[in-house]
Amino acid sequence: MVARLEDQLLGAAAGARRGVQAAVEPARARPVGADMFDLHPPFQIDGNFGGVSGITEMLLQSHASEVHLLPALPAAWPEGSFRGLRARGGFEVDLSWAGGALTGGRVRSPLGGTLTLRTASPVTVTAHGRPVPGSRPEPGVIVVETRQGAVYDLTPAS
Repeated sequence: MVARLEDQLLGAAAGARRGVQAAVEPARARPVGADMFDLHPPFQIDGNFGGVSGITEMLLQSHASEVHLLPALPAAWPEGSFRGLRARGGFEVDLSWAGGALTGGRVRSPLGGTLTLRTASPVTVTAHGRPVPGSRPEPGVIVVETRQGAVYDLTPAS
């Protein structure tokens, strides 16, 4: 069952990438300029922000009280990084990946509170170089209590 679910997620990632690619390629019926703004009148802000939203959701999702890192990373993006994406709960996330897998990250917690992270592979959460205690209610999920203003580093678990 897990293998079928992983196949569905990988298929969804490829489909999401194709959808975003179709939306931003200038040769399409809905052309987009080099600045990523729609080129057709009338000006439609939803078209301008839709592509950005789609890309963001492929890299980070924060629904159901959890932050899901790289939930739909397409094979066409084997390595990369982002900085400053916001998640529910006020968390700010920086992340890097290579070979399609998370290589490191940082979560800033300006508000404090519970952080539930979901990843494809287990991660270790540290603050000031020390492991942060947390629970692992299921594979690929870690729950930690964060302090207001604290910064947490993420590394793949060994």
